[in-house]
Amino acid sequence: MILADKIINERKKCGWSQEELAEKLSVSRQSVSKWEGAQSVPDLNKIIMMADIFGVSTDYLLKDEIEPSETVSQVSNDNDSIPPVRKVSMEEANEFMELTKYVKDRVVWGVMLCILSPLTLIALLALNAYNPSIISEDTATVIGIVVVLLMVCAAVFIFMIFGKKANKYNFLHTDDFETAYGVTGMLKEKKARIETKNNMKVALSVILIIVAFIPVVIAGFLNASDAATFVTVDVLLVAVSAAVYNFIKVSSENAPITVLLQEGEFTKNSKRSTKKLEPVRTAYWCLATAAFFAYSFITNDWGRSWIIWPVSGILYVVVAAIAKMAMKIED
Repeated sequence: MILADKIINERKKCGWSQEELAEKLSVSRQSVSKWEGAQSVPDLNKIIMMADIFGVSTDYLLKDEIEPSETVSQVSNDNDSIPPVRKVSMEEANEFMELTKYVKDRVVWGVMLCILSPLTLIALLALNAYNPSIISEDTATVIGIVVVLLMVCAAVFIFMIFGKKANKYNFLHTDDFETAYGVTGMLKEKKARIETKNNMKVALSVILIIVAFIPVVIAGFLNASDAATFVTVDVLLVAVSAAVYNFIKVSSENAPITVLLQEGEFTKNSKRSTKKLEPVRTAYWCLATAAFFAYSFITNDWGRSWIIWPVSGILYVVVAAIAKMAMKIED
C-alpha cells in the first residue's frame, strides 16, 4: 500500500471528507486530492501532522511494506493513556452561544442588584445628613442594611437559579476540545460582524464610569457636605450599574465566541493555569468577602465599605501574578 492509498484509507476510517482533512492540516482541498491521487507528495511536516491526527506512526505512512495490521497494536498502546479530545459540533456551538446569552441576560440583574444594594442606605444617610429631623441615623442605617441584605439575597437567588443552566458546557472553559468542520469559520464571521458595535458599547460604558467619578472628586476637593457627597456616590453607583449592564450584554455575545475559538483567557495554556489557580482564587475572594462584612459591621460605615470590592479586584491581579510565579505557571 503506497502513501496515497494510506491517506485515503485513514481519512475514511476517521469519517472525514477531503475538505475536513485539509482544514486540519491547514492546506487546500486540492492539495489533499493530489496526495490521494499520487500526483504530489506532502512535505515531512504534513506527514508528521497526518501521523498524529490519524493515530499511526510516520513509518507506516512512509514505508510501503508496512501494513495497518502491523501498527494497530503499537498505536493502541501509545494512545491508551491519552484521553480522547471532545469534538464540538455546529449544533452544540450554536446551543452554547444561545444558552450563554440566555443565562447572562438574567444574571445581569443579579449583578445590578449587588451593585445597587447600598443605594437606599446611602440615600437615607444623605437625607439624615441634610435634615436629621426627617430620619435618624440609626433608623436610616437599619433600613438601609435590611434593604442591602434583601437585594443581595435576591441576587444570590438569581445566580443559583440561572447559574447552573449552562453547566453541561463547563468543559469548554476548562478542558481541551476541537470544533467540527465549519464551526471556526462561522464563529470568526460572527465575531467580525459584531466587533465594531460591541467595542463602541464598551467604550461608551468606560466613558460613563469616568464621567460619573467627576462629581465625587469635585465634592471631595470642595469639602462638600455629607449629604452632597452621599448623593454623588449614589449617582456613581447608578452609572456603574448601567455600565456593568452594558459590559455583560456585550459579554453575552463575545464570551461564547472567545471560549469556542479558545482565544484570550481560554487558550489551552490559560485554561491549565486557571485550574491550578482555582484554590487561590476561591480563598482570596472568601477573605475579601469576610473583610467586607467584618469592616462594615464593626465600623457601621456601609456607605464607604463598598470600596473594598474594586480594591480587591485590583489587588487580585497582583495576587494571581505572584501565585503564578510561585507555581511557575506559564501564560
